[in-house]
This record gives sequence, structure tokens and C-alpha cells, in this order.
Amino acid sequence: MLFKPSLLAAALLAATASAAPTANTTTISTGNSSSNGSITILLGSYTSSIFTLDFTPPTTVEAGDGKLVRGFSLTAGLNPSWVFLHPTLENIVYAAQENTNGSVIVGRLSEGGKKLEVLGETSTGGSFPAHAVVSKDGSTLLAANYGSGSAIAIPLDSNGLFLNSTVNATSDGTSPYLYTFPFVPTTTPLRDVTRQEASHPHQLIEVGSDREFLVNDLGQDKIWKLKLVGEGASLTWELVVGLELTGDEGGGPRHALVSNDTTNIYVLNELFPVLTHSQIPSFNASSNSSTQPTTLVSKTSVLPPPALNPLPQNTTAASAELLLINTLPLKTIVASTRRIVDRPSDALAFFDLKEDGGIELKQFAFPRQGKEFRAVGATEDGKWVVAAGQTDGWVSVFGQTTNGTWIEVVQDQIQLESPTHVLFI
Repeated sequence: MLFKPSLLAAALLAATASAAPTANTTTISTGNSSSNGSITILLGSYTSSIFTLDFTPPTTVEAGDGKLVRGFSLTAGLNPSWVFLHPTLENIVYAAQENTNGSVIVGRLSEGGKKLEVLGETSTGGSFPAHAVVSKDGSTLLAANYGSGSAIAIPLDSNGLFLNSTVNATSDGTSPYLYTFPFVPTTTPLRDVTRQEASHPHQLIEVGSDREFLVNDLGQDKIWKLKLVGEGASLTWELVVGLELTGDEGGGPRHALVSNDTTNIYVLNELFPVLTHSQIPSFNASSNSSTQPTTLVSKTSVLPPPALNPLPQNTTAASAELLLINTLPLKTIVASTRRIVDRPSDALAFFDLKEDGGIELKQFAFPRQGKEFRAVGATEDGKWVVAAGQTDGWVSVFGQTTNGTWIEVVQDQIQLESPTHVLFI
């Protein structure tokens, strides 16, 4: 069973059945080169625009002579913070609008990403949708409403457009498309009562082939497993199980990678910036237990020294993005940081993913400028990693040298306005 970092990715190499995580479907993208050898990058933002950049790779990683050129600002509503492609339809792109009245737009890219035609918009039935994705079969758009503690399933037609002009979803959970998560506060003294005062779903990950999704709930230190039932107008959610992240209390799960057989999960916590590896228990939908504990295998800080591990409860640092990239001989997991106070820039933490499923921290990489790396992405071939600072807007590109070290490959950085997500097209 091989790694599947995105629906558009080719099969990756040298994976094992138990250790093969599936990255979220928009983190790692194709990164196709244009006729002049450049690669087009889209960046979501906390503005009214999706930005484009043209990246020309260096002659060699060590030469560091890559180029970044600012392209176009594509008008895309308000706060199009998470941008993602349809898994099968060319040039169909979506953006989650992270606002009090959350919504998603759908559009068509043309001229190599120079133009965006908005084709429709629909409500997510809640507030501040932080993540969204289209199901593997292309039939449904799923969004996680971080602010209102819900997830929504929006039917799509054969052209990738919203099946209904509105899904009639309301925050009280009356719509069959909307699932509102139950909230039971954890009793751990490590709980952050200001950030874990309610359910806060932060990411949806499709697992297996039975229309099941794992949902990271930052507010409850829990991973929910939901299943889509029905089609079109009869579409609805069914709760399978809630996974308690044992040994990780108060961490606040933000993003995760999951093995194809759903036996291993790698969770990046936001509140205590650590990467955990846990084993998921076997279960079935007919079980009488609505929650089950995971088994913690390892727990590693993603903050560079001299940060403490474990971290004090009042730490201001946090984590942001997690992705799996196609490197040899071992696959690489990358975790990004936010708000490190004792350094001029934030960091990327690079981990080896071993054949037995274990993880090992190999390196921290620091750009010359860049604070709060919420926007991080990689080309499908694993050659280039882009990180953009949400706070200061500086964009950096990293490549891996022949000895395995990740270094910056663009000397002249580009600065954007509040970038939040990276997508290669």
C-alpha cells in the first residue's frame, strides 16, 4: 500500500503498508512546469485576492540561483485562505472564505493561472471555515467550520459546480448537509480554556474508499471519523467514532497525516507545537463505544532549540502546516512553526518517515525572513518546498542538496499580503 499525498500525485516510492500516510489532498500539488521552465504557484490570503507567483528552479540546489516573480492578483471574495483543486476536472479551483459567514467559491483558471472566473459561491453553514477539500470521487465538497464547530458536505455536479444554489445550511444543525460536533470539555489541567472552549474542527482527511473522513478537532484533542451517506439532495453525515488523542492532552490537533490502512496517525498540534505519532485502534461502526483512545508512539517538538519539550502552557509559539513530500530514500514530513519569539524568522522542521512508520527529526531550516509559516506547500516530485509568512508576507523556496540538507534556493524573496496557503498548479 503506497503513499497517496494527493489525488493528483503519482504513486510514491518505498512505502510500507502500515507507515503510508495520506496527506490532505491540497497540500501537495502537481507543480507542472510551463514552456519556459517556470512553475506557477497560487497563494490564498487574508485579503480579497489569490496571488500568483512564477518560480524558476535553480540550475542546481547548491547554486541557489532560482527566481521568484510576482504574477497576478486574482479577485476571489474575502479572505480566500484555503485554495484547492478539483481532483479530476482541469482548471476548476475552489477557495474557502474564512469569515463569520463562511462560504466557498468555485472558479475556472485560464491562461496558466493569470485569470480566474468565479462560477459560484455557497455557504458553509457556519463560521470561519479553515479547511475544505473535494472528495476523491469528485462528487462532494467538504468544509470544516472552525468557528462554529461543524462540518458540511456540499453536493457537486459533473462540472464541479455546486449542485444547489444554496445548501440551506444553518448553524443550528438543521441541514442534513451539516454535522455539528458534540462538545465535552477535556478534564486535563493542560487544556487551554481560551482556545479549547468549544469544538474547533481544523481539517478533513478522506480515508479509505468508503467515503469516510477524519476531522481534527483542535478544541477537544480529538479526531472524529464521519461517513457520508446518500447522494445529492439526500446526502447526510453519520458519526463512526471519536478518537481520543491519549498522551497528547491540551495539544490542539491542527493537521494530520494518516496511513492508508488507518492504523497510524501523525498529528501536528497547534497549542503545544509537537508532532505526535499514534496508533489508531481497530473498531467498527457497530461498536457500542462512541469514543476510543489512541496509543502514543512518539512525541517530538517542532520548535528549534532552545525551546523546551514539553513546552510550558503559556508558550506563544505554535505550529501551522504539515505535509508529506516525495523524497528518496525515505519520505519526508515537514512541519511549520509560528510566532517563535527568540529568532528573526520561524522554522520548518524536516522529519524522516522510516519504513517501520517511525519518525526522526533530521533538520530545522530557517529562511532569511519569514514569520508565521501558515502557507507551506511542495511540488509533487518533492524537489521544492515553499513557505510564506502570514505576518510579514515573505516567501521562501527550499530545495534538498545532494547530502540531504534543505537550503534556500531563491536569493531575492518576494513579499505578499497575508499569505495563508500554497497551491502549485
